[in-house]
Amino acid sequence: MIAKRNFTGWQAVEGLLNCARTGLRRKTMLFSVLVLLGLVALAYLPSYAGPLEQSATGMTRGEVVAKVVDYFGWPHQSEYNDIWKVPAKKLSDVKTADKYGKQLETAYEIGLIVPDALAAFNPNNPISRQDAAAILAKAFMLPEKSDVLASLTDKPNDPLTAADFDAVFKKITSTVVAPVQALPLTNAVAPRRYVKLWTPTEGTTIFYTTDGSTPTTSSKIYTIASTGHVNEMLSDAQLPERDVVYKAIAVKGGVSSPVQTFKWRLYRPKTAEFASKLIQAKTATAPAVYELWADAESVRAMAWYIEGQDKGILFDALQTPPEQANLKDYIDKNIAKKPYIVIIGHEHGDHDAQAPNFLKAGIDVYANKRGWSTLGVAGTFPAVFATTADQAKIKNVDEGDVFQLGGVTLNVYALPGHANGNVLLHDPVNGLLFASDIM
Repeated sequence: MIAKRNFTGWQAVEGLLNCARTGLRRKTMLFSVLVLLGLVALAYLPSYAGPLEQSATGMTRGEVVAKVVDYFGWPHQSEYNDIWKVPAKKLSDVKTADKYGKQLETAYEIGLIVPDALAAFNPNNPISRQDAAAILAKAFMLPEKSDVLASLTDKPNDPLTAADFDAVFKKITSTVVAPVQALPLTNAVAPRRYVKLWTPTEGTTIFYTTDGSTPTTSSKIYTIASTGHVNEMLSDAQLPERDVVYKAIAVKGGVSSPVQTFKWRLYRPKTAEFASKLIQAKTATAPAVYELWADAESVRAMAWYIEGQDKGILFDALQTPPEQANLKDYIDKNIAKKPYIVIIGHEHGDHDAQAPNFLKAGIDVYANKRGWSTLGVAGTFPAVFATTADQAKIKNVDEGDVFQLGGVTLNVYALPGHANGNVLLHDPVNGLLFASDIM
């Protein structure tokens, strides 16, 4: 849009022309022409070159997006834990720390907004009523010719005031049931997903299906309290991949939201080697920290190797059966520089399966005594220490214990709940907390 500035210098333009006609010296005429061109340029500037009359009351593109994102409760990528999440897409003219930066990056990631060819969104520019209507229609899954958007689409190119937007937004949120939302996002491939559903419309009931059929009020009901985060995994018979499809509606007072469809791709190889990643380098006062995993494990839990100047600790021992692979050999060959011990975070088979390989090699293995009985019993997972001789070698670890690694101190805390023997390790100096299935 071209905006003509309202200043009173146009008589000067006519005067300069008259001066030129009177035959003034060439230098004076040249100066006059340059001044004329400058005045004309000032008269016709793009709207972004300075504040327009509408900026005092009009809404910016960033403001509208932020209001919609905040209403739906979409979290920024930095605000939720998902080790498989795809790296966030970035707008070229938005930083995370900017005002509305997180909301704008979130909106871009979920596809609510589309930048220009230079990946710019121009969040500080005024937003047209038509563009605001398009964002609302996309978020609430409404046709752009919807009656609730009529006051925006009737005058699509007019500036949007905060009062006008608030009136439309209030009408939408009071008459329309917002579509169901889900986490994690569907743009990542992972071996498992913990699915959470929600809608920002209060007082609704969420109905969903997982077989591809259209949900109705006779379908399964989802609530955080009763359903929680639904665990979607790959059984050995389903390897290496499958698609998980949820369809969901939210219903309130006989009014239903549009059907929302989510599709996650699960992938897990039948076999995989142990793998690791250095996530913190060692210093005189901070430990080296390695993340360890095996992609073929069904639960795909993590273990952590922590090493100070003198000693190390392996926290947890993964899920791979000890006869299939040897985590001790992997750590000795690829990671450990100092002698180390093993601490089991809790007594479940996806966190302790490799412990026998360490015990047989003469390495001390610690586990909280409240979980000792489970370590010797086969259940969902095979018994880790099936013989009384092995069970007698396990050392107790409990709240109040302290491990000195050389320049690094780890304090032990007990937190029974998920399992009786849950313990965690805390490095207060470096702000590190190592735990399994309790955070």
